[in-house]
Amino acid sequence: MPPKFFITHSWKDIKFAKRLTDDLRKYGLEGFFDAYSIKPGDDIAGRIARGLEECDVYVPLLSPAAVASDWCELEINAAINLSLERKRPDREGKERPRIIPIVIAPCKLPTLLRGRLHIDFYQRYDDALKELLAEFGVSVHPPASIYPTHASASTPLTITPDPSHPLPQLSATEMERLYLEAMEAFYLERYQIAADALRKIIAVNPDYEDAKAKLAETERPLKLAAMYRDAFFAFQAERWSEAAQKFEALLQIAPGYADVTEKLAIAKNIAQLPDLYRRALKAIDAKQWQDAQTLLEQISSVDVNYRETKTLLVRVRDSALGELYDLASQAIDAKDWERAKALLEQIQSIAPNYRETSQRLAFVTERFSPRKIINPQNDKEMLLVPAGEFVMGEGSDAHQVYLDAFYISRYPVTNAEYKKFVDATHHPPPAHWQNGKIPPGKENHPVVNVSWNDAVAYAQWAGARLPTEAEWEKAASWDDIKKEKRVYPWGKDFDASKCNTFESGIGDTTPVGKYSPQGDSFYGVADMAGNVWEWCADWYDENYYKNSPKENPKGPASGTERVLRGGSWSYRQGSARCARRFYDHPDLSFHLDLFGFRVVVSITL
Repeated sequence: MPPKFFITHSWKDIKFAKRLTDDLRKYGLEGFFDAYSIKPGDDIAGRIARGLEECDVYVPLLSPAAVASDWCELEINAAINLSLERKRPDREGKERPRIIPIVIAPCKLPTLLRGRLHIDFYQRYDDALKELLAEFGVSVHPPASIYPTHASASTPLTITPDPSHPLPQLSATEMERLYLEAMEAFYLERYQIAADALRKIIAVNPDYEDAKAKLAETERPLKLAAMYRDAFFAFQAERWSEAAQKFEALLQIAPGYADVTEKLAIAKNIAQLPDLYRRALKAIDAKQWQDAQTLLEQISSVDVNYRETKTLLVRVRDSALGELYDLASQAIDAKDWERAKALLEQIQSIAPNYRETSQRLAFVTERFSPRKIINPQNDKEMLLVPAGEFVMGEGSDAHQVYLDAFYISRYPVTNAEYKKFVDATHHPPPAHWQNGKIPPGKENHPVVNVSWNDAVAYAQWAGARLPTEAEWEKAASWDDIKKEKRVYPWGKDFDASKCNTFESGIGDTTPVGKYSPQGDSFYGVADMAGNVWEWCADWYDENYYKNSPKENPKGPASGTERVLRGGSWSYRQGSARCARRFYDHPDLSFHLDLFGFRVVVSITL
């Protein structure tokens, strides 16, 4: 078998490398040359390693570009190490691969190659080629074979051309054998071997079998592979615009070829980075923050470390937020609540804690939202409690809490309102709720004999929910002008004329609104002291305040009892304090005749 070669070269010397490889193949030599040996989808590093293992003669092409190439240095060192390893006494005892350096342009030789004889090809190509072929053991006149060695053939065909005849002559047996080799290579998708064999068949007999048709089929994948290699080499060399153009040309011929679509996208994206960066800088100079941010984010999505993109993006975002904040402030001054709300929401979507965005959004929402709404499901009047902080709890339990805005029922749910729900959803009516009948004269009294689960079911039917413990307490106790907490909904001191507690001596529920407006809270919510205890959404935990969230607390994740607030007609004044906490089992209780509820609706900012 002729010795196999491996050629190392810089991509700047690709033309010379192709010329030398083609000349070596003319003389029956085969080996590794990346432009011919690496195909789309190959493991490049693995293919190179296999080529080094299999080669008999290692040929590094030395030039200033090659000496400066890290990749060339890596291949040269690998070949030297492989050669030294095989010279150990327990191995073959001779150098393999033989290393024959070739100098193709004046340069300083790598240290590990300076002690080896080299062949100088600089300005003496033909004579140097003869010297190299002699090192391979090939006679230049005539060539050992006009055919490349075929991996599928046991012995390559060898003929001596007659100078008086331009075309070679093959026997019928040799033609058949060469055709079979070509077909085997064709069906194994070894297209270069198939094409070489078919061309030689056609050179002897243009009409032999279907050689012309098969050659046409073979040349297409070869052309595509060559186009892919050219594009891939440009891609590897980070010549992004060139790579994009070459990949686009390939896709026009063969849509979906290999990984071209993915690599084209990468090349295009990277190729446009300099232009995007210039445009971003121009937008920054013009203080067009939104445009600059969009451009920098586009760059960052491709290469987060591109130049100063990170630093500029932080600067631009801060400037953009400042500009939006100023515009929102101007809209607030002009009482353009809708525009102010939109701008503040935009800021909050980017930086939730930016300056006083949350407070200003709460302020704007309060003015943008109506003070009162009517729930369309149950015709219930509901009042706005704006977003903001308040003091929750009392004594050592007092702590600051921020709540989003919400609407709360002005009055507790009445017997008449609850009956609409029962009639619409329960057949027959539940026995524990008076068998669906309202006691005479109590249509406008707060509903009782309802469990926590009953209250939740009603709230869902009404398109609402139960208030959290924090929401209930803020609606009952907070004075939003004085920014202080009230002990009772109306103020600091208890007054039996403003609520229905034990002190009133009535001994039963009273109609909702009987003590309004004198007993109302700051927000106008009635009956929040006395009459009936009101179910809240939270599980009860006596220590919850110690670790509760500072924003929108929703109570513990689990528990056995649910929170109740507000006191009742049978409890004394201490239970009617706004901060007083009570609790009971959500399913059943002997206190059911004292328990009622009201509902809330969240506001989506």
